[in-house]
Amino acid sequence: GSIFYHSKEASSLGAIDTIYPVAYVHSGICSSGMCLSFFDDPVFLTKEGLMALNHENINYQRNVVCRSHNVNFSLLKENLSAASLCEWQGYLAIGVNGKIFLADSRSTFRYRTGSYEYEWFLLCDVGAYNNDHTVYRYAEDPYLDAKVHPTRVKEAADIQSVYTSSDENGTVYAYVYENGVKYRVIETDELGGGEFFPATVFTSHDKRLLFATDDGHLCLFNNDMRGVAPDSLKSSPDYDEAQYIRLMGHKLHPYFYSFAGHAPTYTVMTALDDCGVPHLTKNTVKRSLVIKARSTSPDVIHCDVKSDTRDAVHVGDLPNTSTGFNDFSFDVAPWYTARYGSVALSENEKKWIEKQIILSSSTFESPIAVYSISYRYTIKGKIKNNA
Repeated sequence: GSIFYHSKEASSLGAIDTIYPVAYVHSGICSSGMCLSFFDDPVFLTKEGLMALNHENINYQRNVVCRSHNVNFSLLKENLSAASLCEWQGYLAIGVNGKIFLADSRSTFRYRTGSYEYEWFLLCDVGAYNNDHTVYRYAEDPYLDAKVHPTRVKEAADIQSVYTSSDENGTVYAYVYENGVKYRVIETDELGGGEFFPATVFTSHDKRLLFATDDGHLCLFNNDMRGVAPDSLKSSPDYDEAQYIRLMGHKLHPYFYSFAGHAPTYTVMTALDDCGVPHLTKNTVKRSLVIKARSTSPDVIHCDVKSDTRDAVHVGDLPNTSTGFNDFSFDVAPWYTARYGSVALSENEKKWIEKQIILSSSTFESPIAVYSISYRYTIKGKIKNNA
């Protein structure tokens, strides 16, 4: 991170009549972790984030710039001296304490200081589980004397209270007791509980991204399962490969939206937006926050709003009447399914300069797709004209 200044001096070395010795050294930001040449971009980890030796228009001129402004709020909380740095399929991966910060080399933007930065993605709670268990959920349909719960349909049931039985044909079904009544539950592919061990070491090899945990797990990411049907679907007697490709194409099946069988939290966060007027305080126009989004399951998208004056506040959920399409048959009418739901939320914050919208979902195998987010504001008070 240091800059060396050279001055021209005459030399008496015979064939060499001029030399350029170091006249001054400007001590810069020192590296506190790993370094890497990321597609000819020399980057290194410091106490101020991911820094790089930036290329300027003038030949041989270099300066030290930050490439991680947008994620430094989270990145600088970690011990970067223990972080792993590697290149993986066009991404720069910074792995530390169960988190992976991914910088996309294919998507860059010009920062306000003039240097370019990468688009960043953040994966949290990366690691492995010990002693986790199968999750059961309350069923939507009764079976024999096992009833449907009047209020807890699709909610997770306590694993310690789940019993199994079989009918006269040998069909096994599961149920729980509540106030002496049997309620039917369904076994899922989801796992829960157990002891979590965060990933501590990350590395890449060819197209593979691997990580290790302190308890001895060595894990490999499913790099790309697009167009691949899950094994449970392939084993079905009526599975048709051609039909699956026709319906799904190169899409990712929801089965693969999990981590080791556990439900992750999917989050989309906008950058802090000053609306192009960073020197003025603003008030939100009531009910002007409109979000266009959809999900593979109903009632799973939650919206929070954060600003420079307050922490994130929950302002509402996107209802299934607008976002869900799990009731449609893609075989019969794939063109009929709504592309997205458009929902106006009650958000009316005052006296803010920068605003951030946060959309999240924590339902198993239910990722969210966001098409647009819009809102209106008014300038607080009056603007004095000094002309």
